[in-house]
Amino acid sequence: MSTETMYGRKKTATRRRKNLIINPAFQLKYALTIMVGAFIASSLMGIVLYGMLYNQARNRALHLVPTNVLENTYSIILFAAAFSLLMAVALGIWSLVMTHRIGGPLHVLQMQLDQLAQGHLPKPRKLRKNDEFKELFSTFKQFVNAHKSRKQKQLQDIDRALESLGAVNNQSAPLLQLRRQLQDMRDELARSLGQTDRVSTPPDQRDNHGAHDRTLQPVETA
Repeated sequence: MSTETMYGRKKTATRRRKNLIINPAFQLKYALTIMVGAFIASSLMGIVLYGMLYNQARNRALHLVPTNVLENTYSIILFAAAFSLLMAVALGIWSLVMTHRIGGPLHVLQMQLDQLAQGHLPKPRKLRKNDEFKELFSTFKQFVNAHKSRKQKQLQDIDRALESLGAVNNQSAPLLQLRRQLQDMRDELARSLGQTDRVSTPPDQRDNHGAHDRTLQPVETA
């Protein structure tokens, strides 16, 4: 690979990292939601403070009630602090609801990836109506289905191989060993597909069952 090609790829990767908007629909949705929430909160606080200052100035100008500037200032400060606390609590509850729509799907995805890492195919789970990452889950589901199809094809190939080996009259020791190895592979694939009822006799019981341990049990295909 030439130096110019490597430099070009590095430059392209750098440009991609500087692109802040990767998923416009997702990012702009939450950015706009945060902006609207902040605007509403600040507008409400500004309107109420304006009303309090207006009434204070009106009463002072008309001499309707005796005015105490320091007391009125304390009232405004206390109101601003209480309103800010109320808005913080409301925004905190709102953020929990919004992040639950993100954290829930990510938690499910993590559990399914853990099952996949352990060699088991995860069962598909539907997301809730307002959950995010539906496209990601759709892609992951396609990957799991493709992986499942490959495993089922491997099971079918092993079944055919075992059937062919079973038709051989001369069951020599190497041939029997090969059949046991293929059967072990087949059982492992069946377990990963969740088809435990199709698993043959456990390995530690095969010597006591003779030919019964090599009986073929075809695996169902989807």
